[in-house]
Amino acid sequence: MSLVNRVIVTCRIENGDSIDVSVKALDRDYNKDDVQKLGMKMAKLFGQHADDTLYYQVRSWSGEGGKTRRNWSRLRTADELSDVLKDVMGVAD
Repeated sequence: MSLVNRVIVTCRIENGDSIDVSVKALDRDYNKDDVQKLGMKMAKLFGQHADDTLYYQVRSWSGEGGKTRRNWSRLRTADELSDVLKDVMGVAD
């Protein structure tokens, strides 16, 4: 079985909709390109809803076959989201 690292960030907005963005690294750890790719996706899709955002959620899968799962719910600020993503992805800015 291969090493799978995947993270999904969900933005829940006031009208009840949610927007998901993700990044996946197969057979390797996350690198700076993965962090930048996720950041660009979040800026593009979440940016237009910044004033309407209720909270963010982060889900991650890691390890052999992605069996190790972790979740963070109801992150209220972009700073909280950033701290969690730094922890999950393990890549410095």
